[in-house]
Amino acid sequence: MIDVIPAIMPHHVRDMFERLGFVVQHVDMIQLDIMDGKFVKSRSWPYYASDRGSFEKLLTESDGLPYWEKVNYEIDLMVKDPETVIDDWIVAGASRIIVHIESTEKLDDIINLFRERFAYAPDSRERDVELVLSLGLDTPIDTILPYLEDIDGIQFMGIATIGLQGEPLDERVIDRIRDFHNAHPEVIISIDGGVTEENAHQLASAGAHRLVSGSKIFESSNPAGVIHTLRHSL
Repeated sequence: MIDVIPAIMPHHVRDMFERLGFVVQHVDMIQLDIMDGKFVKSRSWPYYASDRGSFEKLLTESDGLPYWEKVNYEIDLMVKDPETVIDDWIVAGASRIIVHIESTEKLDDIINLFRERFAYAPDSRERDVELVLSLGLDTPIDTILPYLEDIDGIQFMGIATIGLQGEPLDERVIDRIRDFHNAHPEVIISIDGGVTEENAHQLASAGAHRLVSGSKIFESSNPAGVIHTLRHSL
């Protein structure tokens, strides 16, 4: 089966809780799309002044991410200079951090942080907090090759303008996934953006292990049904 990861762009905490309620019984992992209005045009929680207090509760460990006892969270940091906030999200309870390589000039520092703080267990490719690097549609795949030994997967963006939901898949990404998978079959591949029930089989056949979907799940009258269809796309 394919891993299906619902993606939530939380406008505020109530919005996050509401959307989680539709899917929390059906998946093991949730993606939170965190946007600062700098790396991408849009903003999300907690990058509104009125929302900062709710995030501070997570940092002081007086609160936890919603449903933390039922699901894990991958935090998609669509923010400028993500190295400045990675620690915050680790404290908040992230199981996986996604960094867009176009968003930082300190990628080597980020890689070293995870190498030093979250070393792989002996004889294992598992660690407490995973690091996934995300590639935009026009970013050469070769950019990521020096880091493959130190990351836990790669996320291909399936749309040109990130930070939006509901955009159609740019089919150029299918060849990118297939070429990368053929060259590096051991690397876990996620596809984020434009994923639908109609193209899921093609994406999975090309080599995607994880399908990240936002609008197709949450705008459906039957989110659980969409998740089931995506999960069985192979």
